[in-house]
Amino acid sequence: MLTDTHCHLDFQIFDQDRHQILERAAQHKVTRIINPGTNIETSKAALQMANQFTSVSAAVGIHPNEDFDLDKSTMQQLRILSSHPNVVAIGEIGLDYFRNITPPDKQKHRFRIQLDLASELGLPVIVHCRDAYEDTINIISEWQSS
Repeated sequence: MLTDTHCHLDFQIFDQDRHQILERAAQHKVTRIINPGTNIETSKAALQMANQFTSVSAAVGIHPNEDFDLDKSTMQQLRILSSHPNVVAIGEIGLDYFRNITPPDKQKHRFRIQLDLASELGLPVIVHCRDAYEDTINIISEWQSS
């Protein structure tokens, strides 16, 4: 029995053969797939996918390359989405210094807020880290000791 902990099945590229992908996964003993969101819309799509396919679960979160403020409204939407039983994690969250789309300080702030949300809800996290290893480890270490 295998679990794919990071598969963006909601991406448009899979619209034509999503069922076949899930069938092939099952043939290879992949019995569970976690589909992480990268913003509110894709988090909703991940949840919709989880509601449609029994082998799929959702994670909800804001990817570090999403360039907008993580305001109270967005956090409330994440909380609401997270309350669904098919949501099993907060993610895809973290730091990405490779693309430099979002300033690092903003990424760090959003990462910490979403880690706190995961703690509050008792959910694990799916971490995205690209060219930001030291900062990612430091933030996770701070979070775990608080």
